[in-house]
Amino acid sequence: MKQNITTSARVLRRNLAQSTRRPINLAPVTSTSLTRTSILSTSSIPTSRQFTTTSHAFSKASSETAAPGTIFVNLQFETLTEMFEKTCKHHANNKALGTRNGSTFEWITFTELWQKVEKTRTILAELGINKEDKVAIISNNRTEWAIFNYAILQRNSAIVPMYEAQLEKDWEYIINDSDSKVVVVANEKIYEKVKEYINKIGKVQHVICLDAPEDKPYSYKYWLKKVEASPAAPILPVTSEDICSIIYTSGTTGRPKGVELVHRNIVSNIITGKELVKDYIHNQTSLAFLPWAHIYGQSTELHSMISAGCAIAIVPNREQILECISIVKPTLMFSVPILFNKVYDGVNAAMKAQSPIVRFLYHLALRTARERNHRLEFNQPVGAFLNWRWKVLDKIVLKKVRERLGGNLQ
Repeated sequence: MKQNITTSARVLRRNLAQSTRRPINLAPVTSTSLTRTSILSTSSIPTSRQFTTTSHAFSKASSETAAPGTIFVNLQFETLTEMFEKTCKHHANNKALGTRNGSTFEWITFTELWQKVEKTRTILAELGINKEDKVAIISNNRTEWAIFNYAILQRNSAIVPMYEAQLEKDWEYIINDSDSKVVVVANEKIYEKVKEYINKIGKVQHVICLDAPEDKPYSYKYWLKKVEASPAAPILPVTSEDICSIIYTSGTTGRPKGVELVHRNIVSNIITGKELVKDYIHNQTSLAFLPWAHIYGQSTELHSMISAGCAIAIVPNREQILECISIVKPTLMFSVPILFNKVYDGVNAAMKAQSPIVRFLYHLALRTARERNHRLEFNQPVGAFLNWRWKVLDKIVLKKVRERLGGNLQ
């Protein structure tokens, strides 16, 4: 039975009255099911010929060979594999991914990210991963998630992401349904459950554990040591029509259903999204807390930020979001309404404990900011008095609220 599934990415930004509101709507990934319970579409996205034209037109504004540091460089690419190689070369010394370590974040550059992907690609080749194979991963966001993702793509294989919090029966079903040959797991607790799948569930032949110590033959560290002196495995040819990811639904209305996405699905989102935000996508630092196992977080955050040479600080878990904001001071965040609702509710709760004059100034600041933003959005004159009132209230009220979000959000 065919299904129509549309995954749309929307970026909700509340500027707290610092500048004109700019609603951002990233292009949807649209797919139509063909096989298994998965989906693949050629009807709602450009054909290969159309895509090449779109990509070419998009990159007229500047050359992809422009010197590093250029405000906005439109790298031309038709696959995620091509995107990753080009962005690592152009943004070699930029920060790529950050991992929290106590009160700081430890960063790797795009050059270091490329080197780690190269080693992991060699591991996958040793494990027999080739064209059209599937590799499942059960892990929350982390540097190794991104490393495995791009290494899998370089072997012209597809990643099948799952959540650590999912039920084991869902892992088993998805791994079996997707024909995954290798399963990557975050920790040994998950490994102890999934190791039983080898040669029993679907096509599973190996399970690799990210957190296991180096002396364990199933650990990622063990395999990194094993291929340390080996020549890098080749990057296999990839086309825009090759499957890059199979993302399964939550299964709340039945068994999870797999959504096959080809490179062109996600690349079209990246190109459209970067065109909409090209004026301020350069030199950004984001805070990643949306799961990359979901298409929204994976396409609009991970791949889009990587393609722009921007830095991604990874939040270990959602309970640490506010702590990480104060450490990283991000300039850009991809979010869902629940985060902004929590901030809004938190600020309003704090205001209830303030004096009447403070509460009055707070609500006056919000009204002033809304009126100013409305006028700017519809190209109406702001007026000297309204602009003066906004500047004063922004300085004494709204600036303090923005500081709760790191103070750098653009």
